Amino acid sequence: MPWTSFRYSLYAPFYDLLAWPLGAARRRAVAQAAIGPRDHVLIVGCGTGLDLAHIPPGCRVTATDLSVRMLGSMRRRARALGREVALHRLDAERLVFPGGAEEEGFDVVLVHLIAAVVPDGAACVGEAARVLKTGGTLSLFDIFRSGAHERPGLLLRTLNVPARIFFSDINRRAEDLTRGLPLTLLQDQPVAFGGLFRALAYRKHA
Repeated sequence: MPWTSFRYSLYAPFYDLLAWPLGAARRRAVAQAAIGPRDHVLIVGCGTGLDLAHIPPGCRVTATDLSVRMLGSMRRRARALGREVALHRLDAERLVFPGGAEEEGFDVVLVHLIAAVVPDGAACVGEAARVLKTGGTLSLFDIFRSGAHERPGLLLRTLNVPARIFFSDINRRAEDLTRGLPLTLLQDQPVAFGGLFRALAYRKHA
């Protein structure tokens, strides 16, 4: 089992407690995506399903995660909320869904607190953009380093060593993960911890 999957399987029983301080930020990120009442929404790296309560009830929801325990938690949350969710055990860097040009493309893709966790954040965001319909919305919410410098300073690089092992990569920039993709930035707002966490919304163009 990949380390990322194993780590989050261990976190699953108390993940909601760990994620509690980011509850308001998560709500803002979902709201910023402006999900329509009949949209087909994909949640990449759904975890325990904390996004689900903020998605309009008429939506069709598909969710993925690599951790079986996280998917089990998501299933229980969906049942408690009276929601139907199609669950898939998938690597966020290799989604199996058709490209967004297909009829099956998603109207909205939520990539929340996963792009800085997976080994290759650019591959994760690239896959999210691929399965998004043209004109659809990509919501990216995570811990992102700001600033124009391509390379972080020595302190950040040092701190990132244990952070990547136990939590997430604190040196990733949203700009790097979306470079070259057919995405237009609509909104970018700091949502938690003095701007350490950001919520960005993109529109996919042809």
